[in-house]
Amino acid sequence: MASQDDARTLAGMVATANAVVAKQIPLRNPLPADLPRPLRPSTTADLPRLFRGNGDSPNQSVARLSSAALLYSVNKASTDKPSQLLVDKERLVLDDLHTARRDHLKDDRSCPHCRLLYDTLYNTSRYETGHYLERPTPPPPIAVVNHSARVNVKFDPETNISEARINNYQLIVPTFVAREMLRLSHPLRWAEPAGALFLQSDAVNAKGERLPGHADKVRDAWTKGEQKYIFENCVWPINADLNAASKNIIAFQNFFNDDDDSLSYTYRLQRSIQSNFGVAWERSGLDVDEGFYQARAVPIQDFGKRTTLEPKIDDDEAIPTAPLEAIPIGRLRRRDVLELQACHDHEVLSTLYGGFQHSPDPAVANPALYGPGARGMDAAVGTVQEPLDVIGKGEDATTREEIVDTVQDAGTRLASAWNMDFCVVNISASKRLHFTIPENSPIELWHLLTLTAPAFLFAFLNSAICLAPHVLIKTLINPLHEELAHGV
Repeated sequence: MASQDDARTLAGMVATANAVVAKQIPLRNPLPADLPRPLRPSTTADLPRLFRGNGDSPNQSVARLSSAALLYSVNKASTDKPSQLLVDKERLVLDDLHTARRDHLKDDRSCPHCRLLYDTLYNTSRYETGHYLERPTPPPPIAVVNHSARVNVKFDPETNISEARINNYQLIVPTFVAREMLRLSHPLRWAEPAGALFLQSDAVNAKGERLPGHADKVRDAWTKGEQKYIFENCVWPINADLNAASKNIIAFQNFFNDDDDSLSYTYRLQRSIQSNFGVAWERSGLDVDEGFYQARAVPIQDFGKRTTLEPKIDDDEAIPTAPLEAIPIGRLRRRDVLELQACHDHEVLSTLYGGFQHSPDPAVANPALYGPGARGMDAAVGTVQEPLDVIGKGEDATTREEIVDTVQDAGTRLASAWNMDFCVVNISASKRLHFTIPENSPIELWHLLTLTAPAFLFAFLNSAICLAPHVLIKTLINPLHEELAHGV
């Protein structure tokens, strides 16, 4: 891990994730009551301390603001916990959002998580001296397409295996940001991002012997070779004061890499070399460490030609073994369309806040379902007109055409505002873990690691998939955005 600040930041992300995991997996065996205090995991009560004084690097600020947004998503009726992580104008953003939603808490279909995260990251320039300023600012150079995509966690009480997975996380970003996201997700570059868990991810053979040669040549040979292994050396916090470490050989299959637009692979544990759960080194340490990664970037102008209506439902058991050829839009809904429209038309928020007022005629509720001017009934012949490619049901239904038009319009607006190319990137990933019972450390540590594994996996995927583009944007083009934000 790069620094103590990074360790505290990740400990804060895991503590935040515990609040999310508690809603996804509500019934689990608690920690032993006599567990010594130094071995207890951090909780949401520790968050102000964990995030305080950690610096303001892109990685640390994105982690803190994301944690605030997650806490608000867990309990949208209160601002108490998220406000403790926010400072100055960021709190005004939260107050403004909560005030706007206050009368719609039961009906609201908007995404308060994205709204709070995006406004605190990119739009605080609208707030000065405690007063909200009604003035335009450049749109953030990023927009989420699929708001139902989230990190889901599971825990099997019989095997004690924990799993986290995210399906078809889709967003609009500058093309060079999407390519950098894919580049850093290459297994041999896992250690490059700031604050990464990985100290090393080196090319090796099945025995763990490092491949000789210059890094670029080794990477090229590894990518083209039939057998692919890496040596990983990773460190992560158990709590604010206790770290765990693990050194393993990981095997990769189904590897496909188009440097610019596509990356996919599956991976599994080849051999766990040694681990330290904060007390002593152990032989092995992991019994299960496996998952997949699949990503595809499509230029915004090609989005209409590179979509598929699948999947209608998410298959949390399927492991993709081939590269993604088209962007799946079968899980998108009218809510996603309206959220994209709200990026440039804030009046659309009233529709989201109102929860889509029900109309008995779906064509009245959303005319796009039946094409231009259609009402579901062809008056000339007195027959029901066939709808377009409809996705979803009832008031949340939309069509392929509406999705494509909205996504391309949003991407075109961003390209014009930022004078750069944009694309749609689709990412799915998963990771499963099971820890070996230790020989040299207290058994309570194994209980602690097993109990907190779902939260750790949530924080890991959330950071690597959902937050990575924000960190890259804040790192690579944020100075330009601040200049524009104050100059408009």
